[in-house]
Amino acid sequence: MKDKLEKFICENREAFEIYEPNPELWKKIEKTVHKKTIRLKTILWRAAAVILIFGASLVFHRYIDMINEDVTAKIEIPELQEAEIYYSSLLTSKLNEIQPMLEQHPDMNKEIRNDLTELDSIYNELKKDLKDNIANQEVIEAMIQNYRLRLSILEDILNEFKNNKDENESIDVKI
Repeated sequence: MKDKLEKFICENREAFEIYEPNPELWKKIEKTVHKKTIRLKTILWRAAAVILIFGASLVFHRYIDMINEDVTAKIEIPELQEAEIYYSSLLTSKLNEIQPMLEQHPDMNKEIRNDLTELDSIYNELKKDLKDNIANQEVIEAMIQNYRLRLSILEDILNEFKNNKDENESIDVKI
């Protein structure tokens, strides 16, 4: 069957090509087929709009963050400020007292620094919590307890060094 059709088309090919469609038909077809052309100008306008919206929202958020930081900085908690000053000075004096002993024991020095750094990061997290939940007494107590824990660690180490020093001196006296 295919051979018959092919044979018929080949024999009558000229008869098929004598008719051409009406030019008006092609115009109608072109109207129905939507050619979507994107202009460079349109793309640039859209990109500029996106960048403008993104930039404006970024500036707005930074402005709001700056206002929030100013508000939280203005809220002062006298109890916390006094505790920070008091414990900071104690911690500094204890660290200065222990430092010569720690230089002789680098492993212990590294371990203590790591512990104090970890407690300091916990303290910073508590400060952030305090900004979110201003004047929360539990957060303030946790911050003061953090200072006490750091001070306790340093005092324990200082006492341990002093006990070891006393034992070494007593051994030297016996010999």
